Amino acid sequence: MSIQKNHLTVQFVKYIKTFLADYILYILVLLLLAGLTIYIPFYLSSCIDNIVNPAWSASIGIYLCTFLIVALTELLFYVLMQNGNVKLSNKIAFQIEYDILSHIKYVPFSVIKKYNDAYLTQRINNDAVTIGDYLVEKLPYFVANILLMIAACIMVFSINVKIGLLFTFSIGIYGLGYFISKSILYKRREVMLETQGNFFAMLSNQIFNILTIKINSWYEETNREFERGVAPFFKSSVRFLRADFAVSGINLFMNRILYGCSIIILGIDLLHGKVSLGELATITIYIQILLSKIQEISEFGKQREQYRVAYDRIEELLQLKEEANGGTEIERIHSITTEGIGVGFGDKIVFSGKNTEFKKGNVYLITGENGAGKTTFIYTLLGIIETVAGNIFYNDKNLDELDIYSLRRRNIAVARQEPVLQNGTIYDNLTYGLEDKKNGSAPEIQSGGVRELLSFTKRLEKGLDTAITSKNITLSGGEKQKVEICRILLKNADVMIFDEPTSALDAESIACFLQEIERIKKEHIIIIISHDEKLKGLTDEILTF
Repeated sequence: MSIQKNHLTVQFVKYIKTFLADYILYILVLLLLAGLTIYIPFYLSSCIDNIVNPAWSASIGIYLCTFLIVALTELLFYVLMQNGNVKLSNKIAFQIEYDILSHIKYVPFSVIKKYNDAYLTQRINNDAVTIGDYLVEKLPYFVANILLMIAACIMVFSINVKIGLLFTFSIGIYGLGYFISKSILYKRREVMLETQGNFFAMLSNQIFNILTIKINSWYEETNREFERGVAPFFKSSVRFLRADFAVSGINLFMNRILYGCSIIILGIDLLHGKVSLGELATITIYIQILLSKIQEISEFGKQREQYRVAYDRIEELLQLKEEANGGTEIERIHSITTEGIGVGFGDKIVFSGKNTEFKKGNVYLITGENGAGKTTFIYTLLGIIETVAGNIFYNDKNLDELDIYSLRRRNIAVARQEPVLQNGTIYDNLTYGLEDKKNGSAPEIQSGGVRELLSFTKRLEKGLDTAITSKNITLSGGEKQKVEICRILLKNADVMIFDEPTSALDAESIACFLQEIERIKKEHIIIIISHDEKLKGLTDEILTF
């Protein structure tokens, strides 16, 4: 645990260093604002005590102008602080989100798929925002509040020793209560956040699958699922809130005791002339400052456990090991060979002893029953799913020796059965990740089979510039599949893999696809997963799983 915390500390120090200039400026403004908070009551004491001085009226303009300047300065510092808070916390949160997202993209797929999508989304977004808020607002505020309390005690001691001692004693009691309560709140908050994550994952799944629910009338089943999910979340929330309310109640009681004792002592001292009216008012204000800062520190103590949970979950993701990468790049792929490869998940063996060979200039058709491991086999060739036995060779080099990231980006193109389009235009999706576009030249997308497959865009008002978003369902399933196929054709990779490419296409589009494959196959290795009988005449070899 200590190693994790040390690593975590290094991580967050890194974020502070990244924005060090902004951070220092923000802290400086915060400290200046805290200094004004301490100075203003002391200044008011002088004003009040001078009321009884007949000559005071001559200086009223000076006092008012000074107070106005101080107030405007405080307002300026407050605006600067809040502006810095928003900008800096967002910068850090976005950087954490970027680091987590960048890291998990390199983590083995077998590890990532263990996490629920909703869980990962919450961790990347919510926990990053929590940490940004902690590093920029809560932690500096905590330090500033400690300094304010110390400064307030010193000022009160200089005016009234008895109240100063009462201040010191109260701070000690609050501190003891903080350390006792934090462990209880941490454990209960951790359980609450865990059940909350499970509940939101279930909720997200139901929303995502609303069409399936309606088709099958799974209303009662999903309602029962909701009730089962909400029960532990409700129970853990109640347990945490009870503990939270108990801590808040004790703090409120202590506040009243401190305030009451201070008023009694000050009243007696005022009666005996041991304290002036101005000093009475100043100490009263310092008491209010102390109580408010104690309350904020108490809230920080309770909230800190939330940040600890966020720390742990972010650390869990950042500590995931990246997939192995040999680093050797291949210029062109001429052949792919598998020797006795096997894949298994737990006790389940998907397939074993697979010996295959794919050569440039040929089209290969992979068939088999659903669940036989056809798509898994393709992901194995890509190094996305690890083998439990055997070897995979590209040309004469073992996959373990190769730069798998370069291999996937440059040499291999995969069209999935269910296309996942990016937010943007149709053109953006066609050219997403293409090296030609990356180098500043637009690929030719209006030639050959690509032009024919994209003929449907002529019916759209903006053609290829038609926007595709999650809220704008512009394309049908078949049109999405055409975009996916055309993206693969435009990539012009050495190896082209199509998973059920004709499942949503009409007869005319299928004929166009077959013609295009026939035209380009001499320069590529083409692998097609399909049950479509029309594809058998196109293929040079059929592999059955």
